[in-house]
Amino acid sequence: ILQRNHSNNSRTSLTYIEPFSDHTLLEIAYEFETTSIKSLGLVEDLLRKDQYNYIDSLSVDYDYWYTSHKGSMTYQYEPNKKFKMNFGFAIQPLVMSGYLALKDISYNYDNVNLITSANVIYKFSKESDWQLNYRGKNNQPYFNQIAPVIDNTSSRYIIIGNPALKAEYAHRLSSTFRKSKSSRMQYFETNIAYSFVLNKIVSDKRTLENSIIQETTFKNTSGYYDVKWYYLYNTPFMTEDI
Repeated sequence: ILQRNHSNNSRTSLTYIEPFSDHTLLEIAYEFETTSIKSLGLVEDLLRKDQYNYIDSLSVDYDYWYTSHKGSMTYQYEPNKKFKMNFGFAIQPLVMSGYLALKDISYNYDNVNLITSANVIYKFSKESDWQLNYRGKNNQPYFNQIAPVIDNTSSRYIIIGNPALKAEYAHRLSSTFRKSKSSRMQYFETNIAYSFVLNKIVSDKRTLENSIIQETTFKNTSGYYDVKWYYLYNTPFMTEDI
């Protein structure tokens, strides 16, 4: 098996910040990103020793291009040293294009990602603060998940793309409380986060009837969520005056 993978990525961005008053400002940003990927997997027929002979049905050869334009706007409000909030949104049109050389097939995928965010910070004192954060974003499928091609480079593990796959939309809401005592060198932090995803992209695996061959494709599901909580407490066991 001959395998080669190569990728190039470039990104550029511009940001403009305009203060409206002593307490508010508006940030406008633009970002352009492009990625190109070359993936090659050729399976050689070892029964033919006279020349290199690759088995087309077991090989994968595709070129993939990803291009996106993201425009965003963020508003920030900070009336005093204790309270600060900001919220914003971004729109990201994107295009994914691919070419399957062995099958002479071109494939295009267009989508518009929506990204929203909000953040609130309140400082109880110089050593204690609370933060509430929300973020929502789209996650588009990868090219090999939507390309209408059968990847049987491994004859026992077949992968089939799903052209009807939709982008998933993830929401995350988290709250963080932090407190420190510099005089005692102590620090406490706790965080709780709730996440849920609409149209979650998952692998759908099944074993073909009367065989040991496993076939994998991809589909969208609903109802995915998780809750995470942690706390952190640091304190010295011994102190030494110098």
